[in-house]
Amino acid sequence: NNDIVNETVLPKLLQAVREWKPKLDRDRHICNSLHVWVVPWVPFVDGSALLGTLLDEVRRVLKKTLSYLSKSIKNDVQFIENCVAVLQFWTDLYDAKVLQDLTSTLITPRFARSLARVNISITAHDQHWEIIDMLVQISECGLMANDEFLSLLEGEVLPAWAYALFTFIKEGGSDLSAMKTFYRDWRIRMFGRASLRHTSSQQLLRSDSMVCRYFYGGLCMIESSIQANQVMLDNLRPSHPTNSNYKVAMMRRAREHKGRRSAKDDLLEATTQDRGDHKIATFFEVVESFARQREIEFLPKSGSNAMVDGKSVWLFGGQSVYLDRNAVFKLEGNKWQPI
Repeated sequence: NNDIVNETVLPKLLQAVREWKPKLDRDRHICNSLHVWVVPWVPFVDGSALLGTLLDEVRRVLKKTLSYLSKSIKNDVQFIENCVAVLQFWTDLYDAKVLQDLTSTLITPRFARSLARVNISITAHDQHWEIIDMLVQISECGLMANDEFLSLLEGEVLPAWAYALFTFIKEGGSDLSAMKTFYRDWRIRMFGRASLRHTSSQQLLRSDSMVCRYFYGGLCMIESSIQANQVMLDNLRPSHPTNSNYKVAMMRRAREHKGRRSAKDDLLEATTQDRGDHKIATFFEVVESFARQREIEFLPKSGSNAMVDGKSVWLFGGQSVYLDRNAVFKLEGNKWQPI
C-alpha cells in the first residue's frame, strides 16, 4: 500500500540515510553500502513527493562519503575503486550530470595525480595499465563527463606517451619491433581492434582529433627512425609532459567548443539574412554569405584539381573545400574530411 510506504517507511528511510556513515573493512572497502538498503525501496516510493527529498539527501551523503574516502584512503587506485563502487549503483536514479559533477570535484584531481605518475615504458611487459584501465571503466559507467575523460588523457597521459617514444628514438633506440609493439599496444588500448565492436570510450577516442593527432605523431616518429631522419624527428619533438595537465586541456576544449558555437551562430545569422521573400537560402548561398560577412576569400578553383567526385572545388580562405548536400569537406593532406 502506497500510503503505508509513504507515511511509515519513507520517513524512517530518510532518517536512516541522514544518520548513515560509511565504514571500512580491513581491506579498506566500504562494508555497509548505502545502495543495498535504499535502492530496493525506490520503486515503491516512485512518484511520491518525498522521493525528491530522499534523493537529495542521498546525493548529500554520497558527496560526504567521497570526501571521507579521500581523507581515509591514501592509495589512489584503492580510493578510485571505492568511489566507483559507491557511485555506480545510482546511475539509474540520477541525471548523469549529477554524478559527473561529484566525480569532477572529488575524484578527478586524484585521477590526474595518479595518471601523471604512470611510467610510460617502451618495453611492453613493463607497462602498468591499472590506473588507465580504471579511467576507461569510469568513463564507460557514465560517471565522468566526456570532456573530462578526454582531457585527462590529453593532459596527463598522451604527452608522456609521445615524449617517451621521442626520447627512446632520440637516444638511439633502434629496436623497430619494440616500437611497433609499443605503438600497437597503446593503439589497441585506446581505439580497440578494427575487427571488433568498439566500446563507447573507444568510439569517443576514435572521433577525437587531438587524441588521433598524438597517435599520428607517434607514427611519424617511427617513420623518422626507419628513415634515420633526425631533422624530421626534431620537428616532431613533443613538449615535456610537465608542461601539460588536464586543467589546461579542459580550458583548450572549452575554447574549442565556444569557437564552434560561435561559427554555428554566424552560419545561422547568414541563413537568416539570406532569406528573402520567404525563400530559404541554399546551403551554398549560406556558405557564400558566411564568407562574405567574414571577408574570407571564396573562389572557384581552376586547373586539374578543380573537380572531385563531380563536385566543384572552391578556395575558402586559401583552403581547398567542396560542398556536398549540407556539409563542407576540407582537403587535409591527401584526404577529404568533413568539417
